[in-house]
Amino acid sequence: MEDLQQMAFSERRYRTLVETPNFVVMLLDADGNYLYVSPQIEEWLGYSPADFYRDPNIRQKIIHPEDLEATEAFHQTGRPSHTVEYRWHRLDGKYRWASGAIFPIYENVEDEQINRVSMVQVVVQDITERKEAESQIRASLAEKEVLLKEIHHRVKNNLQIISSLLHLQAAKMEDEKLLEAFEDSQNRIRSMALIHEELYNAADLAHIDFAGYIRRLTDNLFESFGVGVGRIRMSIEGDSVSFTIDKAIPMGLIINELVTNSLKYAFPENRQGTIRISLTAQAEGPFNLTISDDGVGFPDDIDYRNPQTLGLRLVGTLTAQLEARLELERSEGGSIFRIIRD
Repeated sequence: MEDLQQMAFSERRYRTLVETPNFVVMLLDADGNYLYVSPQIEEWLGYSPADFYRDPNIRQKIIHPEDLEATEAFHQTGRPSHTVEYRWHRLDGKYRWASGAIFPIYENVEDEQINRVSMVQVVVQDITERKEAESQIRASLAEKEVLLKEIHHRVKNNLQIISSLLHLQAAKMEDEKLLEAFEDSQNRIRSMALIHEELYNAADLAHIDFAGYIRRLTDNLFESFGVGVGRIRMSIEGDSVSFTIDKAIPMGLIINELVTNSLKYAFPENRQGTIRISLTAQAEGPFNLTISDDGVGFPDDIDYRNPQTLGLRLVGTLTAQLEARLELERSEGGSIFRIIRD
């Protein structure tokens, strides 16, 4: 008598477990026939457990065609706790999302060792609300990405307008030093505009392909200074790394200033040579940016740590902003600037 009571109690406890509203539990034999389907399936889909018992192929009829291959592979795999997400339609034709987990059942230990499954238990959870929420979040993020791209596009356009205004104003100037200051300002503005253009065209709005940016920046500088083809070569080496805008703008301005200095002063009287840029970096960690040339060398009478020129003062300020240090190696065969963050 006690054994019968215990069995009845165990059965009630099992039914309480498998008939929870949040899950559907299915029991299949080794041939794929449904032995048990918890009754809440009818509330979910409109199909009764009897529909599953009568038609072992019902799964292929109610699962979305795009998800059927993955679902069949899921059932055939039989790995413990293996999960799959799929869509199945209600009797009224509306699709709902489900997440299924599979649990093989073995008659004895030996069967488990050779993966001989006697029955399979599938536990399914309705995840339609979660999927709809994810879809809304993705749509919202896509909308924000479009907005951010438009912002970067407009900032770039505004910077280009400022650069054009400076160019128009410079065209009326006769003072060489003032004209040079305007042209330097144009190049600085262009370097920042390029950052926003890179972000506008990038798949990742948070990071910039810095190697590609350096090439475009130096091409613009060579064009701005009208450097003859072949007289000064540009060599760019280093890691392919992406930077955030907070890091890319100061580094871009530093490169702009130091390459500008080399183009202006390192190769007088049509002297030939090479400007090199080398970058070793981690996206959010240490970096070593080197800008060098094989020109006439950096003047001994200029203290690069306390310079009088705006360009070098800007380099020092931006280096500090990057929490890095600025080093200069002078030689008769050129100069080497290093911006290092350990």
